[in-house]
Amino acid sequence: MKKFSHVVTIALVMGLAMTSVSRQARADEEKKPWTVMAPGGELDLSGTLLLFDYLPQMPASEQKFEVYAFMLNIDAATDDKQSGLHAQARFRDSKLRPFFLSNSWFQELYIYHKTPIADVHIGKVYRKVGIFWDDSFFGNVQYFNGLKLNPDYGAEVVKSHDVGDSFTFDASAQYFPNNDNVDGSLNGRDVESDPFAHMHNTATGRLVSTWKMCPKSSLALGVSALTEGIERSTATAEGFRLTQRAVDLTLTAGPSITYVEFLKQVGELDNAAHPLSRPGYDTATYFLAGTRWQVLSWLNARINYSQANYVGQDAKEAETVPGLVFTLNKNAFIMAEYDYWKLYPHGGGPDVLIDRSYNLIFGYSF
Repeated sequence: MKKFSHVVTIALVMGLAMTSVSRQARADEEKKPWTVMAPGGELDLSGTLLLFDYLPQMPASEQKFEVYAFMLNIDAATDDKQSGLHAQARFRDSKLRPFFLSNSWFQELYIYHKTPIADVHIGKVYRKVGIFWDDSFFGNVQYFNGLKLNPDYGAEVVKSHDVGDSFTFDASAQYFPNNDNVDGSLNGRDVESDPFAHMHNTATGRLVSTWKMCPKSSLALGVSALTEGIERSTATAEGFRLTQRAVDLTLTAGPSITYVEFLKQVGELDNAAHPLSRPGYDTATYFLAGTRWQVLSWLNARINYSQANYVGQDAKEAETVPGLVFTLNKNAFIMAEYDYWKLYPHGGGPDVLIDRSYNLIFGYSF
């Protein structure tokens, strides 16, 4: 705890320093706009720097402070806003995961065109299955198995339609011919790090209906599905098809957002009969729930819980992440989270502690 208190003190001092920096940034912004007018359209630049201090509460684990990521967003559009591109490039001193091809990569990169029927995106886009994200920094079981924040190469069609003033329908359909070796999964968990396999012909579909109960309250119901081919380059094991079906519910009530998601995955059992299988391939039932509440204009409190019940492993993996976000100004924030993550075998044997840690994140956006 002494380490944690020391780091919090440092972060607060940094925050005060960044406050003065942001004032200067706002003054500079008044002199020079960030939007650059280009021939035939415009170009917008923005970005975020994330500093991460990992404070493990486990034996034989060491504290680590690093530049987690510098993210640069590039958005360009034609004068009529009907066509354009979006890119997010990320940079680090080291690889985020051992299977990444580099310590710099495109998290998103696609061109788009708007039509009266729907918008079309082609390039590298995020998969849309279930709730997009739980707004945590550390993550959840789904993220570490490759189910969340997973971009791949392909195309998508997205459409939003208002029915009167109270109902909105959002729909998407995606197709990915192959994967990109980029996601937040742990090494050895899914296809991104599998040296003997690659993803082939993945398709997703998602429909969300939102009921606006009043200006600051709404209820959204989403249904999603995915089918994915896993092809293997070894003759010792065959490829297989992985499917997912999900339903989620999100309630926004004034300053609070509460959500729940159930996802059923059918894949390849992760057991001795399938030696090349992985946790992210296993047939499993996933659950995700949480809430976040804007307590004050500068303080946001949240808690997230995620779990997977594996059939092949005959075990449950569960992770709880409570956190607080302190907004220093419109550019800077400090986030403090606690992670408790365990694997619980159903058939006997001791529980396995995967992670127990305090996590401190400092962010600055421009």
